Amino acid sequence: IAVGGISDILACGGRPLYYAHALTVDRRWEAEYLSRFGCGVRDVLLASGARFIGGDCGRSELWRCTVSVIGSCEGPPVLRRGAAPGDLIYLSGSVGAGNLEAALTLRGPAEPIRTQFSVRLAEAAVARKYAAACMDTSDGVCAALNTVADLNGCGYTVENLPYLPAGLRYLEQAGLPGTLLFLGECGEYELLFAVKPQHEALLLAEAQSAGLVFHRLGAFTPNGRVLREGGRTLDLSSLRMHARDFEQPQQYLQSLLQWLGQQRSSEP
Repeated sequence: IAVGGISDILACGGRPLYYAHALTVDRRWEAEYLSRFGCGVRDVLLASGARFIGGDCGRSELWRCTVSVIGSCEGPPVLRRGAAPGDLIYLSGSVGAGNLEAALTLRGPAEPIRTQFSVRLAEAAVARKYAAACMDTSDGVCAALNTVADLNGCGYTVENLPYLPAGLRYLEQAGLPGTLLFLGECGEYELLFAVKPQHEALLLAEAQSAGLVFHRLGAFTPNGRVLREGGRTLDLSSLRMHARDFEQPQQYLQSLLQWLGQQRSSEP
């Protein structure tokens, strides 16, 4: 929750200063869990340098939390607009942590798996120097790519995606395609950004010096939306469904699987 709130500040090249949340606690939560919840938020704030400035807390039959973060930006912010055909697409981490959590919730784990979202403070400090456009992957990597492409009137081609190994293992055990880790809209709050080709060497050199890893996914193109993996080319242009359009996540999952099946059946 804390990482998700802070990631929007990082995506625009800012630094988080103040954090607040309005939390409604589930009446069934035990004291130990509440303590762990609070310690988790604390750890993120310590890692990011943001200060907790309060908020609100109550109890109900259902829990909910709304986070507000105030930050500062030295120089102009990094916007979602600014990408152009030919720009390279980079990601600050692996693909699929959020969608793995969703799969575990829907189907139950085959083995205990814990994922953790990272505070990408160091990555954001480097990326802001070279990013032509940036946003976080709160709604998944595919949704972030589509948003940036829509805003900038371009397409993209991506391949060799850095899937989370635990996610691939679990989906294989569940008989589901690993592509769902990319397509699903439960994100992992990584930073997705565009880099001009002439700035790539500088980005990678500074990242290596800082001990950071950025993954090159592909490039923005004049048109089309293409995923290449497993020897196949998947045309994503017709994928226009959104998780929020469905009442139940199982319906969304089935629609995604049906769409994937239709694309593969149309291959020559």
